[in-house]
Amino acid sequence: MATKRGEKKGRDTGSFTLPADYHAWSVLPCNGLDKEAGALAREMALAIAGKGARLICPVRFGRSPSHYDKELKGTDLLVIDGCKKECAGRLATEGGLSIAGRLNVKEMLREQGLKSGKFPTPDAVNLQALLSRLGRPDAMAGVAVPEAGRAEARAAAPEPAAGRFAAEMGFREFMADKFVFKVPETGYFFNENDCWARVEGNRARLGVSDYVQQKASDMVFFEPPEVGTEIGQFDEAGSLESTKTALDIISPVSGKVVAVNRELVDAPELINEDPYVRGWAVEVELSDIETDRELLMDCDGYLAYLQGKVERELREKERGEGAQATDAQGSRRPREPARPGETGRPYEVEEPREPGRPWKPGQPKEPGQPWEG
Repeated sequence: MATKRGEKKGRDTGSFTLPADYHAWSVLPCNGLDKEAGALAREMALAIAGKGARLICPVRFGRSPSHYDKELKGTDLLVIDGCKKECAGRLATEGGLSIAGRLNVKEMLREQGLKSGKFPTPDAVNLQALLSRLGRPDAMAGVAVPEAGRAEARAAAPEPAAGRFAAEMGFREFMADKFVFKVPETGYFFNENDCWARVEGNRARLGVSDYVQQKASDMVFFEPPEVGTEIGQFDEAGSLESTKTALDIISPVSGKVVAVNRELVDAPELINEDPYVRGWAVEVELSDIETDRELLMDCDGYLAYLQGKVERELREKERGEGAQATDAQGSRRPREPARPGETGRPYEVEEPREPGRPWKPGQPKEPGQPWEG
């Protein structure tokens, strides 16, 4: 039965069995990635999505439910909550979705005699046990390596073969406040959305700049477009979620998506570690790069643009901090000049007084306020 908005179904946290046809389902996981149960919910969702189910990002759905109208049309919805708060289930209900199946990671772990910890280090055995509980243990095969094994998996991965997108590069950088921002010297073109395209022949890889990853902080989720999708210049080419915000990858170029960085789907933190090489998001076959380049910046142009942008942000930050300091200390202005026979008085904090009250020595004087002799 297809998912429809406005229809609610009963709760089911343990007896649900995932059907053989993964493509008939959409899956909405918990977003509590600071706890192991939440991280396991995400791993389960990635494993199921890796077999063909539609993955719904909880942050993106919360901000723009209509973004997933296409994914939800004609599919049933599986909600995976991490704990008894059931945040994902509430999100689906508030969005008017029909929930065809519900799972709760903590309850499932308890049934397996396992406990979840505070920190997001899901164990592969726990994940396999949970997927087995769905009746589809093959969902684990070859996809969604858990956090505990990702570093080892990436270390064991072979180096990229020489050829397209394999050339080494140099960087230019500048420092602002406590941050150092890097920009590749050659081969990259940027838009004002701080997204880049690395062009090689008739192909380009797309991603976000070092500035974006530093501003957004730790990346925790990457939702790619489907291979074969036609995108125009400045169209969305995937979305990201960090511990601070959710954002779209705005494509600097037009073309057709021919590849997705599956390693980034499993490990979004690659953007933080290496935003310009291993943190690429999608690869496109270019349709009109000469026209697209007219609206893009090379290294020199983007570096100048970024320096101006960061300097403006720092000035705004300083003004905001100055206004907060003034509010905390009270309004300050100089006292009136000393009267004959009196010594000058320094800047002092104004004290509240009744409107129209005459000025007296030792108090600040308002413009037009009479002397009291």
